[in-house]
Amino acid sequence: MLQKTYIALFLKALIVMMVVMVAVSSTAYAGSNDSKLQANSDEVYYMITFLSGADFWKGCYLGFEEAAALYGAKTVYAGAPEYDITKAVTVFEQIVAKKPTGIALTCMNPEPFIEPIKKAIGMGIKVVTFDSDSPQSARASFISTDNQDAGRVAARYLAKGMGGKGNIAVIVRPAQPNVFVRYLGFKEVIEKEFPDMKIVQVIEAEGDQTKAASATAAVLQAHPEINAIFSSSGIEAVGAGTAIREAGRKDIKLLAFDTPSALLDMIENGEAWATGVQNTYLMGYFSMISLFHLVHDLSNPMTDWKTNPDVSPIAPFINTGINFATQGNVKHYYLRK
Repeated sequence: MLQKTYIALFLKALIVMMVVMVAVSSTAYAGSNDSKLQANSDEVYYMITFLSGADFWKGCYLGFEEAAALYGAKTVYAGAPEYDITKAVTVFEQIVAKKPTGIALTCMNPEPFIEPIKKAIGMGIKVVTFDSDSPQSARASFISTDNQDAGRVAARYLAKGMGGKGNIAVIVRPAQPNVFVRYLGFKEVIEKEFPDMKIVQVIEAEGDQTKAASATAAVLQAHPEINAIFSSSGIEAVGAGTAIREAGRKDIKLLAFDTPSALLDMIENGEAWATGVQNTYLMGYFSMISLFHLVHDLSNPMTDWKTNPDVSPIAPFINTGINFATQGNVKHYYLRK
């Protein structure tokens, strides 16, 4: 009996000691700034976009914020509300003047950003691009969908839904390369793989929902044989969906790209057929992780990599992939609150 009592006391003492050790260890860790995965108190990371009020960027910034929270880093969202390259570059230059730690930037057009990005890098600011690139700018990484291949996938998806036959109108945005190459991939597959499908009309709406609606309405009137529309961007797709509804053309399959809430609503109520879903969360998430690894020199891919100009310490391109939202699964693609 006495032996059992001693064993019980010994076990209680051991448990108490272990609890104290864990508590002390946790306290010491929490109070330490020695971790390589701990941001300094003055680190600030910016995400900069154009059309800053668009739903698309909300998922990007959510991923950016939640990745930053892993390191205790501060983040700020900024951007020009208009689809205007001059204003987009101006906002970027204003942020650079603040000398932030790092910037994740989406480039409305690649060329105007080349020198501003190089200037920022020369000031010691780490820069990655996401969604839309400026490949000649010396940015460290590009995090995005493989847009041309996504256009190919979208073409095959639409063709399957139409039984390999039909007449298509396509809505494009030539001035924005990441959106335009979706059209190129789509066109390539339709022309090569589906002889009974034809692109009847190409519509340009410059990222404007109202212009897309009026242009689509005119095309449907001129070409009543059209029974499918592929919009390479979600904003224009909402306008196209409005025109389809007003024309009473329930027979038209509207396949879009991206997930503005108004478009998801159209899919849910049957006014649009489907949309290609980019993983915007991962664009922001991997942008932040890439920036943090650059700032803290956490990646070491090879011996003396810094002396080799052809080697980047992080992935030069990260493909975040696509899915398709349909009426059956669209509820899963609304932005997480």
